[in-house]
Amino acid sequence: MKTGARLRTHSAQGDGFAPTLIGPLIGDLGAKLEEIDIVLNHGFTAKLTITDDTGIPITNALVRGKYDFKCWSPLPVLRSESLGDIVVSDALTRSLELTVRARAYQHGRQTLKLAANQPETWKLRRAEPARITLKSKTGRGTPGRSESTRQGGLLP
Repeated sequence: MKTGARLRTHSAQGDGFAPTLIGPLIGDLGAKLEEIDIVLNHGFTAKLTITDDTGIPITNALVRGKYDFKCWSPLPVLRSESLGDIVVSDALTRSLELTVRARAYQHGRQTLKLAANQPETWKLRRAEPARITLKSKTGRGTPGRSESTRQGGLLP
């Protein structure tokens, strides 16, 4: 690559199609790229079910994710329904980095490779109660300033 050239990678997606990686594209700084034809492939619908460690569905879990492209390619924020189900539309078979948050459960993070007609189940553990004491810079506890919570969790 010559001095002043730029290397770029992009992702493209259209309604009803899976994201597609484009690049790397190499061009001189300030130069126009010629017309580029991008071929989009139809994705598939994938299902992910969020449950607790006993198999009970978790509703209203928020899932965020992105494909492992070298450029930003996020999924829309997804929320689990009454049976813990999340539907990923226009999915593709490529590693998907996901995080999940659900009230009273430990936050989770994992990488999945979704496949058509192969539902995935993600089991979350209940968050343990935490006792938090606020301290001054000297390390002394602040009287009357402590909290206890079961509202969230830490990454395992």
